[in-house]
Amino acid sequence: MSDSRSHRIDADLRVFALVPLPAQAGGARELLALSSEGGDWTLPVAAVNPGERIFAAARRIARETAGLAVLPERLVYFLEDERGSAWVVLCAADFDAEPGEAAGKVQFVDPGALPGILEPDVLRELLVEDLAAGFMRPMAHVTVDTRESPAVTVIW
Repeated sequence: MSDSRSHRIDADLRVFALVPLPAQAGGARELLALSSEGGDWTLPVAAVNPGERIFAAARRIARETAGLAVLPERLVYFLEDERGSAWVVLCAADFDAEPGEAAGKVQFVDPGALPGILEPDVLRELLVEDLAAGFMRPMAHVTVDTRESPAVTVIW
């Protein structure tokens, strides 16, 4: 049996690094988000480099975008759409702040209060539910195809 953390993915793939606010810090429903120049909030996300492991990509993305050293814990969502785009959403179990330029642009926010922080909306809705429950469900494969009915399919 192989360790899923050792699989390399060379496709055009983007990784979201979810960083929940630890319960001991008072957060059970907040995630780390980044402020864009337009004032909108987004989750840390970037493309996976060719040959890069997805857990390594999540660590790199959190470090580069938010100045955090994170320890990705598990895959929570795999999303693909009709255009052939794919996203992996990994949950970080622990983090340490590192000094950097991103520090002023980083804040913990309630994703339920921010439409557009994660598209499609069904993925944001799943995220809000799973964040409140502590990500207890198995990984979800979310398929979005607006040419089909229903347009969104979630398989656990």
